[in-house]
Amino acid sequence: MISLHKNEHVIMKARKHWLIFVLEALFIIVAGLLPIFFTPFLDVLINGLTFIFGSDAIAIFSANPETLFAFIYSGWLLVTLTVFFLIWTDYYLDVWIVTNQRIFDIEQKGIFNRNVSSFRLRRIQDVTVEMNGIIPTLLKFGTIHVQTAGAGRNFEMRGMANPRKVKRVIFKAHGKAIKDHIHDGLSDIDG
Repeated sequence: MISLHKNEHVIMKARKHWLIFVLEALFIIVAGLLPIFFTPFLDVLINGLTFIFGSDAIAIFSANPETLFAFIYSGWLLVTLTVFFLIWTDYYLDVWIVTNQRIFDIEQKGIFNRNVSSFRLRRIQDVTVEMNGIIPTLLKFGTIHVQTAGAGRNFEMRGMANPRKVKRVIFKAHGKAIKDHIHDGLSDIDG
């Protein structure tokens, strides 16, 4: 996934808060169960389909409307389960990895599209945390913004779990990276 430099090690991995996944998954679960509430209307559905497509096309299902429902519902569940796994993949593979030298922003977009960006800790100019609302404050999740020096883009992750802790870890690693860089520069001059 990522390759680390010599003497580089992972300090922390940070993901979105679990509530972000639960809210998206809850919508899919409700969508998956929604057709069950339409079972009392199967006879109306059969009559409507017979009117539209003719009695020969629906003859197989008119004798047993539960078979038609099971067929349509199976397809619906297949679609909703596929969307559920897309949401899970996006949640699980979106991650920030903080090392002692860099921060990696790995963003999964769909199944076959992943963006991996990184920047050196020395280039950090500012780290901002936003936790707006009572639920994000109580459950400790929010948006973290990292502004870097130069023309590179700024990094952000919405819905990150424990953004204040991540900010502290980043600042601590940033300070150590600056100190190590200055120390390495002085040893090059002395040596």
